[in-house]
Amino acid sequence: MAVPSANEFHWQSLARLPCGRVYHALCEVGGQMYMLGGCDATGRPCSGLELYSPEGDRWISLAPMPTPRAGAAVAELGKQILVVGGVGEEQNPLKVVEMYNTDEGRWRKRSALREALMGLSITVKESRLYWVLVKNRLGEN
Repeated sequence: MAVPSANEFHWQSLARLPCGRVYHALCEVGGQMYMLGGCDATGRPCSGLELYSPEGDRWISLAPMPTPRAGAAVAELGKQILVVGGVGEEQNPLKVVEMYNTDEGRWRKRSALREALMGLSITVKESRLYWVLVKNRLGEN
């Protein structure tokens, strides 16, 4: 795989969101960019789902996630966005897995994780979902 040189990259500022957020997730589906969840200005996880419109340089609010969360792992599966784990409103890891269908504009709950997880990474390769979570106990290397 050829990696472009640093000279080929550039930063561009997009329209501001209606409300600030941190620990959100981004996902590209069919050339569209979606932003999911995150913590609001008070530090509480939110359920927001926004679509970026490059034509109008603005964010459009879509159907919110059923479960407010921050720091969730996301992956694109065809025309769907899979949202896994994260931190919920009580600041605890979540077992919740939900999927958003970009064509229908609807959310569906999927099978829950075996344990509540945050800080994991997921990716899709050849229609298979892979996830990685590194657990480290204090005092161990």
